[in-house]
Amino acid sequence: MNQEDNDTKQAGQTPQNITATAAGRLPVDHINIEEFKLLADNSFDSIAIAGVDGKIIYVNEAAVNTSGFKTSDLIGQDIFSFFGGALDQTLIDHLRDVVIEQKLAIHEEVNNYKSDGEIYLLDTRLLPILNQNNEIDLVMGFGKPVENADEIKENAANEFVSLTAHQLGTPLGITRWFLQSLLDGNDGDLNPQQASTAQSALDTIDDMVRLVKVLLNISRVESGRIAIHPVEVNIAEFVSSVLEEITVLAESKRIVVKLDVNGNVPKVSLDTELVFHVYMNLLTNAVKYTPPNGRVNIDIREQDGELLTSISDTGYGIPKDEQNMVFEKFYRGKNILKRDTEGSGLGLYLTKMIVERSGGRIWLESEEDKGTTFYFTLPLSGMKPKEGSVRISA
Repeated sequence: MNQEDNDTKQAGQTPQNITATAAGRLPVDHINIEEFKLLADNSFDSIAIAGVDGKIIYVNEAAVNTSGFKTSDLIGQDIFSFFGGALDQTLIDHLRDVVIEQKLAIHEEVNNYKSDGEIYLLDTRLLPILNQNNEIDLVMGFGKPVENADEIKENAANEFVSLTAHQLGTPLGITRWFLQSLLDGNDGDLNPQQASTAQSALDTIDDMVRLVKVLLNISRVESGRIAIHPVEVNIAEFVSSVLEEITVLAESKRIVVKLDVNGNVPKVSLDTELVFHVYMNLLTNAVKYTPPNGRVNIDIREQDGELLTSISDTGYGIPKDEQNMVFEKFYRGKNILKRDTEGSGLGLYLTKMIVERSGGRIWLESEEDKGTTFYFTLPLSGMKPKEGSVRISA
């Protein structure tokens, strides 16, 4: 098969996806079986030998330890079913046809079953052992568990999201420029209906641009490539500057926003770009999900060697049975979806990642129809500097 990066190890695998190669076919007269068994018994890889009928006649200790099956359970079993256990029967039959009928070697990463039903990813090689007459005498199977398989898949998905977001950025920017040019009258005056349509399109583009930025930021933080550059900050002045960004939104809903910095809080070394996102997202949510004439209170204090911030609102609150999902990707409360269909459900996920990578903690208290308080801490000792290849996007 020679397709180590092939996604055919998943449930969607088809015979057409599976390729094979003559490379790796071994003449049986070049193999001393007893010497081979001695080597195999000391190998960390799962190894099995089967006859031309595909029935296993030998398995090494690693195969037993990895799979959880006893040697007696495996002897006499089908080698193709053993190494391709999580595949459907059609694919297992295809593996058998490739190796035994076509006399070709196979190399794939395949989902497999352990004796307790757990699925694990196995880097699998199956090859025919040929005699001098080019006839199959034996079939050999080799398997090595793929370490950190879930992490590898997640990293691949993150890379895809990052690439996609980058690719979307340019056409969105160009489209936005053309729409703004139309609204500015650079191509002639628009009638009210045309102007309204162009403005709606521009608003949609702006929403997409914001989503792309969030996706890029999540990808950058998740990848561990984000740089952290702390500078000494007066927290009261810093949060006041963030509040200026939400003043228009708060005033439009007649929401009173109050900041209290309790005691003599010392200056703290923070990466202002990262921490800005934390305060901005929590404060924007507090104002956005609070009905008109409500209140938002920010309390900042020193507590147990940490900088503790609480942001309370008199908003819609979060249902109790959903509070453990708040920081998950794409979460949006059912009660919010009834009132506001916009939003990506990614802001709090990003916020939590930033706080935790800064050495802090984040949690919440909420009561539906009464309001929510988000708490988060940052170390008074300051965020630790970190070299990185990317910065977070504003």
